[in-house]
Amino acid sequence: MLFSTLHDWGDMGVAFPSSHSTRRLLSLFSFKSVVITPLLKKQNSSDSDVNNMRAIATTPFLGKLFEKIIFNQTSEYLNLTSFFSSSQYGFRKGHSTEHLLIKITDLAFKAIDTDKILIVVALDLKKAFPSVSRKLLLMKLAEAGIDPTFFNNYLTNRTQRVRTRDGIFSDIIQNEWGVPEGSVNGPLFFSIFINKLPEQAQNVDTDLFADDTTLIMECFPQDIDYAIRCIEEDIMSIHAWLNDNLLELNHSKTEFMLIGSPCNLVKCGDVTLTVSDHTITLSERMRVLGFILDKHLIFDHHIAKLKKKLSTKPQSLISAASTAK
Repeated sequence: MLFSTLHDWGDMGVAFPSSHSTRRLLSLFSFKSVVITPLLKKQNSSDSDVNNMRAIATTPFLGKLFEKIIFNQTSEYLNLTSFFSSSQYGFRKGHSTEHLLIKITDLAFKAIDTDKILIVVALDLKKAFPSVSRKLLLMKLAEAGIDPTFFNNYLTNRTQRVRTRDGIFSDIIQNEWGVPEGSVNGPLFFSIFINKLPEQAQNVDTDLFADDTTLIMECFPQDIDYAIRCIEEDIMSIHAWLNDNLLELNHSKTEFMLIGSPCNLVKCGDVTLTVSDHTITLSERMRVLGFILDKHLIFDHHIAKLKKKLSTKPQSLISAASTAK
């Protein structure tokens, strides 16, 4: 069986098949071809501005089946070897987005109870997945004990084309950068790529979930200036590491928030976070892994969002049932 040979780990790491038949399978056009469908991020925005569009990548069904086998083998090996940083909440057994959100909210409530401020920074990377250097990724796979030969074939000769809402396809082009978007393994590869990012921060608690990076630090209101300087120092170190790995921090979409009781937040005064001459946006509420945090932990905006979303569900179900008839 072709796929039965995939589970072939040696003493030094995980090795995938390099047989002629497997290389031929990986080279099939349909397995490496991605269709990009641009969709508006917000309704009523202009589709003439590319910044208003979100690229939705779809891969062939058979390709996803094959990738799932690769994903299971790779993630199991990485968990067995304890490869991932303790700050990584994705692709580690017993860890998830819920665990990270519980950690942040628990720290926030404790900070409020002890008259402290919790500073939360959400870093944003410019085009994170498409910007990954495949050469560096193969090196990082080798460092993790994974034979890069198989993945070199997997990552090369990939193509993509765009499909408009009218069903018109663009010309096919070669895609030579990034982890495969729309694939099963894309987020896993990216997590491997940035696994050492938390090591760059010496003062703050750094947590990862794929391309979501959150920095956390608590302090008393009177120590807010010192805490901000510590955070700026760590972000500069992270910024340098990102540059070395050919990734870029998106200053305009990076934001931070102060969580605390109303009286302690007033004591902080005007707080400014600056990185490389860029002023980071101070927000009263912030989306972290799909959850809306607010500065007083009231969760009113998140609840309102859920209520609005749920209110549309019954009508959607009725419409679906009518269509089925």
